[in-house]
Amino acid sequence: MKGILLGCVVVLVAVVLVLGMAVAGSYNRLVALDEGVKSAWGQVENVYQRRADLVPNLVETVKGAAAFEKDTFTAVTEARAKVGQVNFGKVPDAQEMQKFQSAQDGLSSALSRLLVVVEKYPDLKATQNFRDLQAQLEGTENRITVERKRFNDAAQAFNTARRRFPTVIVASLFGFAEKPYFQAAAGSEKAPERPGSGVRGPRPAPEDDGRGDHHRTRCGRLMCARGAPDAAYVPHGPCGRNPGRAGFWNRRPLGGDRAAYRTPSARRFLHVARG
Repeated sequence: MKGILLGCVVVLVAVVLVLGMAVAGSYNRLVALDEGVKSAWGQVENVYQRRADLVPNLVETVKGAAAFEKDTFTAVTEARAKVGQVNFGKVPDAQEMQKFQSAQDGLSSALSRLLVVVEKYPDLKATQNFRDLQAQLEGTENRITVERKRFNDAAQAFNTARRRFPTVIVASLFGFAEKPYFQAAAGSEKAPERPGSGVRGPRPAPEDDGRGDHHRTRCGRLMCARGAPDAAYVPHGPCGRNPGRAGFWNRRPLGGDRAAYRTPSARRFLHVARG
């Protein structure tokens, strides 16, 4: 009896040790991934702060040559002020991330309008001070794109590990919440349209070529000859192999010389239409 009890105790202790090691491993992995997300978020804040620091100098430089664009300057200043108010000191949750991204997108839009205004003043664009600021701003925007992607990658790694079993249980016990992602700006899925560009309309309907026995059609579509109730249509060549002739189809009476209207390459593509 004592041996059975001792065996049960040993098994129980082994199970507890295995479970403890599994929990400890999952917890340590979540901690490491969480620290990676925090580090990536710190870099995101740094590059956004760098852009915000460039705004006052950029506005002052443009204001000296474009004093009449007061509305644009005001919009940029207000957008920068809103960005300064959004500071969490930690990795934000989903709602906080939406608020942060909305403020940053507002500043991006205001800066874009400011740069459009600059196009009206060639003398301003030629100044060395403006060109230096513009180069710094472009470099910062590129860094923002890079750091946002790195943050999304870190958040994805954390969220993937968090949702796996049994890590999801450990995450719930120790309060590891899911990390949010940066989302693409509204309208970014649409490609910009160049002046004078546009989507071409549908092609015109095929017409008879005047000989009554040929009809042009798009590849893969069979067109019947007008006024020919019984006709066989054979392509001159397979689509893609002979693109210059793949759209033509010949008509011939069913009782005629079949060999005169068929070739080895066309034999596989014979279509017979009976009206």
